Amino acid sequence: MASKIPEDVAYTITTGYYPEIASKVKYRNKKGKGGTGKKFIKKRGFSDTSISKERAELLKKSPLSGIMDGVQGSGIMSGMNLLKKAIIKSGDNAGQTYYKFTGGSDQYKLYGDQVWYMHGVRKADDINNYLKYTYGDKHPRFGQIYSRAEPKLIAEAKALAEEVFDVSVREIEKELKGAEGTDAAEEIGFSDGEFTYMSHAEAMQKYPEQAGSIKKQSMSRANPRDMVVVKNGQIVGTRDVTEMPIDKAGQHGITNVPQELKDAIKEVKGDGRRTAALRQAVIKMFTSAITKDYNPVITKLKDFAGFYRSSKASKQMGGDWSKVLKGVSDKGQGTNSVTTSMLGNAIGIEVAKLGLGEAHKKTTDRTSLEYVAHMLGTLNLNTNENFKQSHLVFEHENGQGVYANVPMVTDPDTLLFRTGPVADTSITSGFNATMAMSTKAGHLNRNRTREMAKNQKHAYSMTKVTGVTSSKSGQAVATANMGVAKAARPATVVTIPAVDKLEKTLIKDIEGKIPDISHRLGSKGSKLQQRMHGLGKKRSLQKESGNAQFWALPYIGVLGSDYIKK
Repeated sequence: MASKIPEDVAYTITTGYYPEIASKVKYRNKKGKGGTGKKFIKKRGFSDTSISKERAELLKKSPLSGIMDGVQGSGIMSGMNLLKKAIIKSGDNAGQTYYKFTGGSDQYKLYGDQVWYMHGVRKADDINNYLKYTYGDKHPRFGQIYSRAEPKLIAEAKALAEEVFDVSVREIEKELKGAEGTDAAEEIGFSDGEFTYMSHAEAMQKYPEQAGSIKKQSMSRANPRDMVVVKNGQIVGTRDVTEMPIDKAGQHGITNVPQELKDAIKEVKGDGRRTAALRQAVIKMFTSAITKDYNPVITKLKDFAGFYRSSKASKQMGGDWSKVLKGVSDKGQGTNSVTTSMLGNAIGIEVAKLGLGEAHKKTTDRTSLEYVAHMLGTLNLNTNENFKQSHLVFEHENGQGVYANVPMVTDPDTLLFRTGPVADTSITSGFNATMAMSTKAGHLNRNRTREMAKNQKHAYSMTKVTGVTSSKSGQAVATANMGVAKAARPATVVTIPAVDKLEKTLIKDIEGKIPDISHRLGSKGSKLQQRMHGLGKKRSLQKESGNAQFWALPYIGVLGSDYIKK
């Protein structure tokens, strides 16, 4: 049975074009893959590097093939130089055949939990025919053709979404805050009047004069803390937030989950108001972890670092983590940064790579080490007293979660975690941890937080898809990057937040399942077929139909901010 769609799920429509040399054009749909809020389908398209690729293939059949064979086994740089010399000597353009050495790609990311697009089966002769009959010295580079047509393609992509959903995108005028530099939607932040919550990246940019108060340790590889708290223009605290459940050992410092905590979670699930036992169980779990797991790791690292190699190493290290990192680095032949693996090697804790979803296989020692490395690597005395880390306890069907907010404070003289502050742990509920704390403090209305959470998720999805920070709906556009690129790049994309009427229309189609709106595209994807473009006689992208050739192909997708259970 399909589950009810949570109240805070945000949907984003992605429409756009990608280029392809196609034949036997067909309508297809596939489920996307990738992280929640940024799912995509990887699809081969066409770019200037496609030409380089084909010419490189042709080169293999030329008298230079022997040189190329010899190059491949002699290292990349030497190979490039030898190939360049060979091609220049032959009078050809070295840049056109360099693609295999410089990472050229014709892979595109089409974003959405499910994407509908037009494509065909690329035949081996398609690109050869293009090179033979169309491409020439006077022919502009494909990137130029595509860029010139881009304003028109963007307008058509917006019109496609409007037509498919029968809802004008012009009605959507919600302001969105950019998600640049964030790893999760919550990190986009918000303001509740008294406090402003923002990502570490945004805080570093807005308050450069205070950057020193939230910078990580210079030799640490630790990721910065998730969020920064500001009051009256002053940085007053930091937060770490996670949507990983607190009863899952192996992540975010959870070394052992006692039965007492499991029982307390069950009690809260039965009656959300009965949180006293849960709070005490969380306090007990973290107090135990500090005493048995975290602090012993810190002490061992201080002893190993052995500042000035004194017998009183721990005391001389005091509360300065930079000295510990320097000591570990010096004994490890000296490096500018210290990894978690180096710390583990120093005190005999193995840090082996685990696959996705295998956090439960981590040892208690490894979990403790990773937590200590993160916490102390981002330690700053200015925010130490005001740090809290929030863990999801469980999530209600409406999308609201119950969170445990644990103060984690270190002793400035010893670096060891203090158990006293843990007693101030609080239990809150809301659409994310920071909003839940603000609601409990009386700064936010709970009904307002639902829309705030959705706006965060819209902004996050839009930025992660396009790579462009947007302040208004429909303005986040990723241009077609047709040069030499990495393994996959976005094609021309328009993102449209599905709010108000558009959201209601979508939910009717989704009904608690993976989005499926194929019925809205018409027979065999006719709405997409109507917007296919080909390379016309004037060597410009024009609306085309009939013969398979060089196309700008439309696609449409629905991107959900949360995984929808079937």
